[in-house]
Amino acid sequence: MRAIKNIFSHFYMYVIWLILSYFLWGWIFGMVNDTTTYHKISIYIDCASLEEMDLTLELEEDMPEGIKKVKVHSFDYVVFDDATMLMGDIFIIRESDLEGYLEVLQPITELAAQGWPEYETYDVEGEAYGIKIFDGETGEGILQDYVTWLKPGEDAQDFYLVFLADSVHLGDLNGSDDEAAFEMAERLLGMQ
Repeated sequence: MRAIKNIFSHFYMYVIWLILSYFLWGWIFGMVNDTTTYHKISIYIDCASLEEMDLTLELEEDMPEGIKKVKVHSFDYVVFDDATMLMGDIFIIRESDLEGYLEVLQPITELAAQGWPEYETYDVEGEAYGIKIFDGETGEGILQDYVTWLKPGEDAQDFYLVFLADSVHLGDLNGSDDEAAFEMAERLLGMQ
């Protein structure tokens, strides 16, 4: 009886140990399975729901040279961690939120005109910042098999694919070594 009483008197310590070990092993697993920024493409999508694993597996079937991993996350994944999100390469965000991110986005005026002239762009003061990939009015766009863009009853909004200025995969646009972000964007634009 006394042994049982002793166990329950320290129960809170067992719970704390359990929580700490969960986070420690999660951190260790993340460190072991992750790779450097130079060898991965990080994509963050602002949407109602996202099939992260299915989209990641599809994109990892044919990765650009030098890329070992593709990470696809919903904005909900990093809602309290802007620093992690800003280390990404590609955002897909709502038109209404674009103004708030302009200072961290890479203008793509020439690239959009040459590489993707069939797509409408999001322009600010003569500079293109994003490529329209979902039309909220018509419901047409890419990634329909992986993404539910709007919640039921939500006002129609357009979504744009944009590149972060600090990405290490933008080639000549920001002096990076490779253009893997553009190759991945090309893959995304070709998916339904």
